[in-house]
Amino acid sequence: MSMLSSKMPAPLVTREHGSWAVLLVPILASLGVVGKRNADLLWFALCALAVFLCYIPAQRLLRHWGGALIGDEKLREAKVWGGAYGIAAVALVALLLSRGYWGLLPIGATGGFFFALNFCLVKARGKSQFSDLAAVAGLTLTGLGSYEILEGSVDARGLALYVVNVLFFGCGVFYVHMQMRATSLKNGPAGWKAKLSVARDNLLYHSVVVVVVGILFIVGSVPPVFLLAFAPMVLYAVYGSVRLSGRARYKEVGLALLGLSLLFAFLLSCGTRV
Repeated sequence: MSMLSSKMPAPLVTREHGSWAVLLVPILASLGVVGKRNADLLWFALCALAVFLCYIPAQRLLRHWGGALIGDEKLREAKVWGGAYGIAAVALVALLLSRGYWGLLPIGATGGFFFALNFCLVKARGKSQFSDLAAVAGLTLTGLGSYEILEGSVDARGLALYVVNVLFFGCGVFYVHMQMRATSLKNGPAGWKAKLSVARDNLLYHSVVVVVVGILFIVGSVPPVFLLAFAPMVLYAVYGSVRLSGRARYKEVGLALLGLSLLFAFLLSCGTRV
């Protein structure tokens, strides 16, 4: 065996930096909304991280078993790190179950469903808004899991918090895909009609979000502060649609979305603690 082949491969992690915010910010949101502390939340966060890190190795292995050509070194990376992350995830799940958090099982099963849905959508049509929404629906389950840890069970408020997390991070999905469509045009969208055509899905999604959150507020499922929490993101999306061009600065967009995510979690926690 050569020196290269026996060397431990570099850690296998996702290059989609925004997914880290989608994973972790809902945990902060639940912590702020519930207003309680529980040492087991740290174990849950580590468990969620281990499961999240399993995604890339699992995706690569599934592609290999499905007949895709995967290089030997990449396959070895997937096996080594998939095994390491998987062992850590199983150990942490066992620890949490031993502490009585059996409600995490259906949450985990739901996450598995969204992983499978994302994988199938990407395989069938490539990366799209809908495959990314499936990923968001799976990643934001960390907020629901955190709620289970902090409250002992998931109630109507916990489910409402999960819905608003999915809706919020879906905003980022549609915004980024709008920017990608704009930069794919040779000279960018020229004129209002062209901009409206490119921004249509982004504006439509944000309109639906406003309506849905408004309905949740009217029926008493969410407090008024939840409406305020969406305002910065909606304004940013509308402003970005108006200023749309063929030169997107994705690093700046990523930092802006991260800042909006943290602001979202902070605003959710304001005035909602029991």
